[in-house]
Amino acid sequence: MTTEYEKPTLKEEDLGHFRGTSQYYRYPVPWVPFLYTDGVQYVVSKGDAYWILDLIGSWQGEKEVKGDSMLQQIQFWTLTVNEDRTAEMKCERDSGDVAVVQKIKLTDFPLPRIRFYLCHMFCYWEFSGEGPRRNENYGVLTLPSER
Repeated sequence: MTTEYEKPTLKEEDLGHFRGTSQYYRYPVPWVPFLYTDGVQYVVSKGDAYWILDLIGSWQGEKEVKGDSMLQQIQFWTLTVNEDRTAEMKCERDSGDVAVVQKIKLTDFPLPRIRFYLCHMFCYWEFSGEGPRRNENYGVLTLPSER
């Protein structure tokens, strides 16, 4: 018996029911210094898009982000997918106040647009290193409805 791989499906209408989270997830790579919520887990698993965590995480140590005190409080990340399947991931301090932009040459992410909030990154950078890092020593990536 042969089974064909079915690409996970993600629909925008599925995201509205996420309010808060029942648990926090930790992505097992060192450049992702934040935890993420049930809603984000749903997006990256159903959208086959764990690369979004890599992308956002990889910017956290860069001077454009790490050196910006506003972005240590909150970051607004928006992925916009174009009709030709190219995309752009943008980090803003506030609406229209763009800190970084990353172009994506090709993606199969199923939604035309999605937004994430990353907050409390100062908790990660201010950790003294005494003892193991606990959940409160990380930033948290959420969907807007989970805030």
